[in-house]
Amino acid sequence: MGDEDNNDVFQNFDDDNWLTDGYSTTSPNYSDVETWIIEQAIEAQKAPTEGDRIEAKRQLYLLKCKLDRVYDTLPEHPKQERDWDKQEVHRVLKEGK
Repeated sequence: MGDEDNNDVFQNFDDDNWLTDGYSTTSPNYSDVETWIIEQAIEAQKAPTEGDRIEAKRQLYLLKCKLDRVYDTLPEHPKQERDWDKQEVHRVLKEGK
């Protein structure tokens, strides 16, 4: 990846302020994060310019990469994770995506 990872906030996740955006005084709640993801997905599909669509998709990609890195540092729970995988496969087959 590029320079955006040089100061990765997830490297400092033991810091109490690792989730704040510099503007709010509290960490985002689930609804805030979900809303941002939905907004980025809409931008990636319907922004007026190709550059805006690419940037929105890039932001989602960077979030995905950061989540993967954080997830990889967590303790493993093989039985539960296998169950989660089965549930996700079932969801995909049921919903078609």
